[in-house]
Amino acid sequence: METISINQIKMQKKLKKMIVLLPALLILIIILFSSFYKVNTGEAVVIERFGSAVRVVEDAGIHMKIPFVDVARRVSLTKRHQIEYGYRTLRGSDSMNASDYQEVQEEQTVIVEAVGNNSSLVLTEMIVEYRVSNPINYLYKVNNLENTIRLVLEDTLRNTLQTVTLDQALTDKLSIDAEIKPELQRKLNSYEAGVEIIEVKTQNTSLLDSVDTAYREIEKANQYRNSKAEEAQKYKN
Repeated sequence: METISINQIKMQKKLKKMIVLLPALLILIIILFSSFYKVNTGEAVVIERFGSAVRVVEDAGIHMKIPFVDVARRVSLTKRHQIEYGYRTLRGSDSMNASDYQEVQEEQTVIVEAVGNNSSLVLTEMIVEYRVSNPINYLYKVNNLENTIRLVLEDTLRNTLQTVTLDQALTDKLSIDAEIKPELQRKLNSYEAGVEIIEVKTQNTSLLDSVDTAYREIEKANQYRNSKAEEAQKYKN
């Protein structure tokens, strides 16, 4: 008959206790890990409870939340987000060569000088850079922020270029960008998008091929006329 020693009995009791305590210990560890979150420098954490934001934490360090109830959603306040308009850089590309980006002609084509009889079409490519200024609005107010910015930019760009001449559209890009930026910001603020526009930059403005040929002919004619006028003025003097 097999005999069980006192030590074996004690060991069996300890194993039973460990089997009972192990799940509880694991649950406790999970609760502890779920009760804390870290906020890094330059970011904000929005605490979401039952689908709604309850607070925003921007102080760097370790903070507490209600485990399994609160969800921490991180938002960078320093990252510069970039949106391309009129073209798209292909994946894996790091430069704007003809081989690694594609044009989006329905965005590119814009009417200039629409108030007169000299209206023309130009092809415009732009970049908009922005950063998050209001984490709650950024996360909850606009469903598709990138698409919204593109639509607002399109409206602002078309309204702006309709009031400038063809020469201004082709040569005075900095002034046009400076005019578009505050208007773009104002419209996004009305949508409570929660972003700050850092920069609006026109990458390229060009003419359609058919318009470009006519434009160059006009430029040649103007240059010829000006040279003849200057020559006549010299003889007159």
